[in-house]
Amino acid sequence: MAKWILFVSVLILSQWFLPWYFLCFVSLAFALIFSQEKRAFSFGLKTGFTCALVWVGMAFLKDANAEFLISKKLSSVLGVESFMVFLGVGLLALFVGMMASFSGSYLKRAFLT
Repeated sequence: MAKWILFVSVLILSQWFLPWYFLCFVSLAFALIFSQEKRAFSFGLKTGFTCALVWVGMAFLKDANAEFLISKKLSSVLGVESFMVFLGVGLLALFVGMMASFSGSYLKRAFLT
C-alpha cells in the first residue's frame, strides 16, 4: 500500500510541474523498482488505472481553474459532450501508463533478473 501512495504522490507532483509525458517515465521507473515477474499484467493494469485516475483528476482541476473553457471548446470542435473529452483523456492515460509499466516490467525481467 505504501508503494502505491508513493506512486500516486510522485505522479501528481510530476503532472503538476512537468510535461504530460513524464507520466511514462514515472510508470516505467515504478515498474522497474516494484514489479514482480509473475504479476506483470495485473501490475500494469493497476498502474494504468492509477495513471488514468490521476490524469483525469488533474485535467479536471486545470479545466475547472479555466472555468471549463478548454473542455467546452474541445468538445465543440470534436462534436462530442464534455464528459467524452475527459473519458478520452482517461483512456489515453490508461494506455500510456499501462504500456510504460509493461515496458518497465519486461526490461526488469530481461536485464535485471
